[in-house]
Amino acid sequence: METENYSLKNRLFHLAVFTSATLLLALIVFLPANQIDHYPTICLWTRLGLGPCPGCGMTRAVWHLLHGEFGVAYQFNHLVVIVAPILAGLYIQMGYQGFTGKRLDVSGFLRRKLTGEKRREQDKITGKF
Repeated sequence: METENYSLKNRLFHLAVFTSATLLLALIVFLPANQIDHYPTICLWTRLGLGPCPGCGMTRAVWHLLHGEFGVAYQFNHLVVIVAPILAGLYIQMGYQGFTGKRLDVSGFLRRKLTGEKRREQDKITGKF
């Protein structure tokens, strides 16, 4: 009984986070693309005078990426090409886990595809992916 409640709580938590993220993304898309460009940086590293850190401009880059401005996003931070797919994957996983109650095992899927390994019999029986 306790396990079922934890599972339900876990699922509701993931649904709440997924819904909040979806609403935030919708809000960002409806705001103007240059809305965020006028604010000063909040990076502590830069404010201490140590120059830009590797994450500087990432918020602005993701903001512009969500508006379809890929070149501008890349100019703000080149690492957006790495961070954006990771964020998209986390968003998809959060939604999947919230709706199904199961966790996506992307690493296991990729390992099986790259090595040709077959799914273990135990995984087939227990329903683990």
